[in-house]
Amino acid sequence: MTIDAEGEVRRMARLQALLYYLFAREIIEKYGEEGRDLVRKVVWEFGRVRGEKVREQVEAQGLPTTPDNYGKVPDLPSIGWERETLRSDAEQHRTRITYCPFAEMWRELGPQAEELGIVFCEVDEAKYRAFNPDLCFARPESMLCGGTCCDMIVSAPEEQT
Repeated sequence: MTIDAEGEVRRMARLQALLYYLFAREIIEKYGEEGRDLVRKVVWEFGRVRGEKVREQVEAQGLPTTPDNYGKVPDLPSIGWERETLRSDAEQHRTRITYCPFAEMWRELGPQAEELGIVFCEVDEAKYRAFNPDLCFARPESMLCGGTCCDMIVSAPEEQT
């Protein structure tokens, strides 16, 4: 029996996206705006923990916390998403994601799930800020905001102009 590893990762990611949505929806329904703030706080904490862990591992290798070095420590599976690296050096790391199992699930669930998915996607900025607070994060295009992809740009301070 051959196992489709990419399909298995995508299925697990979709389940995680569904679980997040259900938890976030229930918290917000029960606690209103305070609940939304709590969901956002947890997402940022999740990103902070992940970004700090990557920073520790990058520094343990004797490397600086530059945009390109974040990717030297795997934080997500290397399969399951479709992505293209457009630039990766000490000044900037730019990735275009054209398939995301999280976004796919949230789009299937509808506008409320997409809105909560946008909150979840703040995890990316939180990760990079925890990795190196001087880095600048931008997402000029998002699949959950009408885009055809998620375009993520992480820049060193001198590139922020």
